[in-house]
Amino acid sequence: MANKRPKRQSKKLSIDVVETQAIVLVDEYGTERAKVSCSGGEGGMGGMTAVQINDDTGRPRLELQVDPQGNP
Repeated sequence: MANKRPKRQSKKLSIDVVETQAIVLVDEYGTERAKVSCSGGEGGMGGMTAVQINDDTGRPRLELQVDPQGNP
């Protein structure tokens, strides 16, 4: 029989704005598994935005990116 966790009351979290240049998700061993990031380029113009998904060794396996010229 699987161990069941006691039911907890859900908490409501409300945050209007979070500003950062990157969000990195790591697994329980500290290996980077996913990242959402951006850079501003020259003076905030022509930057790059990317979403990256990594395998269990931290090696990139999927990346979605918009280059400085706006091309996917």
